[in-house]
Amino acid sequence: MSEVIAAISTAQGAGGIAIVRLSGDETQSVLEKVFRPAGRKIVIDHMMTYGHAVDREGAVIDEVMAVLFKAPRSYTREDVAEIHCHGGSIQAERILIACISAGARLAQPGEFTLRAFRNGRIDLSQAEAIMRVISASSQRAAQLSQQQLSGALSKKIIHLQDRLLDMTASVEATVDYPEDDLEEQTARRILLGIDELEEELCALLSSSRYARHITNGVRICIAGAPNAGKSSLLNALIGKDRAIVTEVAGTTRDVLTESMVIDGMPLLISDTAGLRVSGDRIERIGVELAQKEIENSDVVLLVWDMGKPLLERDREVLRAGKPVIFVKNKADAGSAPTPDEIPGDIPAIEISALTGDGVEELKRLIASTVRGSDALLDINLTEQRHADAVEEALVYLRGSREAIQAGMPLDIAALDLKNAWSALGTITGVSAPDELITRIFSNFCLGK
Repeated sequence: MSEVIAAISTAQGAGGIAIVRLSGDETQSVLEKVFRPAGRKIVIDHMMTYGHAVDREGAVIDEVMAVLFKAPRSYTREDVAEIHCHGGSIQAERILIACISAGARLAQPGEFTLRAFRNGRIDLSQAEAIMRVISASSQRAAQLSQQQLSGALSKKIIHLQDRLLDMTASVEATVDYPEDDLEEQTARRILLGIDELEEELCALLSSSRYARHITNGVRICIAGAPNAGKSSLLNALIGKDRAIVTEVAGTTRDVLTESMVIDGMPLLISDTAGLRVSGDRIERIGVELAQKEIENSDVVLLVWDMGKPLLERDREVLRAGKPVIFVKNKADAGSAPTPDEIPGDIPAIEISALTGDGVEELKRLIASTVRGSDALLDINLTEQRHADAVEEALVYLRGSREAIQAGMPLDIAALDLKNAWSALGTITGVSAPDELITRIFSNFCLGK
């Protein structure tokens, strides 16, 4: 028997309604203690009912609507109830306290979705997609999360696992009946199957970087010498005066971060202190923060004032190993050739942050740089752990191939095939350790 859990499922703050959610075997009993229907004696399954929420003494808390979802036709596949009250924290919290007084306990973060997972309504990748849908910061991120929530990735992984099981069964049948002399034929068939699976897994991996950029966001760092126009560029990109712009070198002391969306990708763009050696203690701290921001970024916009020489600190950025776009700023004051120190494979663009010339082209260049050669597929890996699991499965697949090609017994190859199956199973949760499951759900919000 599952105990009844309760939580406020709507965000804190003022709003039209707030929702208190319950789940567990005795949900209906708890609901009947805190909800007094108007006009009828009972609450009908899957039908919204008008009435009043009451406390343990029977005093009215609020005018509400309540609905009961009997198992298994509910979010958790347990009995679930929702009480919809007026928005704001006070009424919802009073109703939550009444539910706890009636026998429920406060839910842990993500416990409703954890029960849905434990009861087989969703798998682990779909559970992760629920939180991605909630936190999506762009339309494309929401679409990718909905794709995963629909079970597209789960079906793909299950299909790949089924083929691994078929291959393993074929190997084990050959090992069990060696007198049939099928080992060479089976080995050829397994090698062909490994080649096909490797191709499909590599295709999945190719989508993962770009898909994760869309769901997680991309960190863009604007770096360069003092007075190169970094703050002006930030303002031009986001379309408003957010960063202070002056003629005084070293005005920017801290890291200023703003968000925007380009080509469906959420970006976090940081303006940083000018990179130079300074005797000012506060400015030195700003430069240190800028260097850390460069290290943590996905792409660096190296801004160069075309009227000045390229500095050693600029060259250090080029050597940092990050994707770089070389932004030749102040084109309104005259053009200048790209310095010889800039490698030919680094994209360069000429702009004027002051007039806005070239800024739209820069946005397109940022999008193509982030995307690289990757492209979205019908099914995409949106979590780093999914990509790690596919990488691990590929290692085992290749180990199985090497064992067969080296003439080792087929049961050794079968062991690697089983390990590849288990690696993929961590994506959907069929072979995920409890500590991984606990860690994933601990990041959920209360009431979900």
